[in-house]
Amino acid sequence: MTSRDINIAWSVIVLAAGTGASVVSAQERVGFRVRMPAAVRAHEPVQITFSIESPTGEETSASLGWNRIGVFTFYVTRPDGTKLVARPTAPPLGGISAGSSVVVGVGSPYSGWILLNEWVDLSMPGKYSITMTSDAKFKDVTSGMARAADTAWTTTLVVTAPSDTEIRALCERLSQQALDSVRVPSEAGRKAAVSLANVRHRVVVPYLEAVARHGRWAWIAIPALGRLSEPAARNALEALARGDGEVGELATGELKRRSVIAK
Repeated sequence: MTSRDINIAWSVIVLAAGTGASVVSAQERVGFRVRMPAAVRAHEPVQITFSIESPTGEETSASLGWNRIGVFTFYVTRPDGTKLVARPTAPPLGGISAGSSVVVGVGSPYSGWILLNEWVDLSMPGKYSITMTSDAKFKDVTSGMARAADTAWTTTLVVTAPSDTEIRALCERLSQQALDSVRVPSEAGRKAAVSLANVRHRVVVPYLEAVARHGRWAWIAIPALGRLSEPAARNALEALARGDGEVGELATGELKRRSVIAK
């Protein structure tokens, strides 16, 4: 797959300064860069990677909201013309999350990522139009002076239809990556678990169940089973609910939630 490496053009903004105003110079603008695949197969992870660069010889503070991605909003037009708006929010069952702010060092850009599949259903083959905006706040750590950055970004994504064999191979790879990080949790393991949880296809059920049984990423895998309408998904939840500890409790709670929705 090819990737786009898009440098955002920085806008000039006017900041209030006492009773007057001053224009932010080019040296004071925060750098913001975005990368995303141009094409994927349906159910494959669509990862948006963004980086922030400090504009001066001072450190820059960036306020990015929940889990350091909550400031972003996505405006998506799907292949059938359906328009939707999505914004990352905390999951119902909680789980591990990062703080809202980061300090960007001089010459040391901060890199973050967003799994777009987690917030937008990209399972329909075809061409998607995607615009990302944010209300992130940037300021100089020492002086507290606000910094400017234009984080608006627009692109397209082409999604093609995979075979069941290809989806199964994807699930196998992602589940193994998640299970490899059970004893020693890692960002790569969490990313794999989240990617697996957003494979919206019937073949994912046994892989989600296997990841849930090992406990570490159960808070990700169990709600994903709850979102699937397949009878096999309910059977997996019932089997997990018979277990002990946190896994059993999470599965029982998900079954109760499904029963309430069904009513």
